[in-house]
Amino acid sequence: MKKIFLYCLLFIPTISYGKNISQSYQKDTLCHPEEKVYASCVLTNKKIVSFCGDKSIHASPDSGYAQYRYGTTKKIEMFYPKKLIPPKNHIFYVDASMGSVTTSDVLIFNSGNYQYSFSNIGLISSLSVIKISNNYLKRKVVFLDMCDKRTTSIPTRPNRFEEKSNLDYSI
Repeated sequence: MKKIFLYCLLFIPTISYGKNISQSYQKDTLCHPEEKVYASCVLTNKKIVSFCGDKSIHASPDSGYAQYRYGTTKKIEMFYPKKLIPPKNHIFYVDASMGSVTTSDVLIFNSGNYQYSFSNIGLISSLSVIKISNNYLKRKVVFLDMCDKRTTSIPTRPNRFEEKSNLDYSI
């Protein structure tokens, strides 16, 4: 009986994030080889932040899936959304350049009482987490880390994500 149990643990493929996806990752990301890397970096705390999705050539906010992942290749500590679903109404793209020569692209989403923002400003990328409050002045940054090693920048105006204007940055 123990041999059968061990065989099942070692040789039966596991299900990850609601779909049968391989357990290997692309270099310095938490995205699998069969997934597209929309943005990814290794933070200074040595954790990896990645936005992964399907490789559909007809990507849109209404189709396929996109998912945020945070952790290490040994343990993903957080992923959003919980299921592999289209990103519409879940993950948003913001062009925060406001006419500047330097690009400023942001992928943003809310989970519970927290707002997660992955930003590329020129050559610098970072992840921030803000505790949301009804009173804008009481919002609090609970996590902020810079990318030590950027693997993939956010593409400017990616067609995978629903776009929000910089005036509508607070979702």
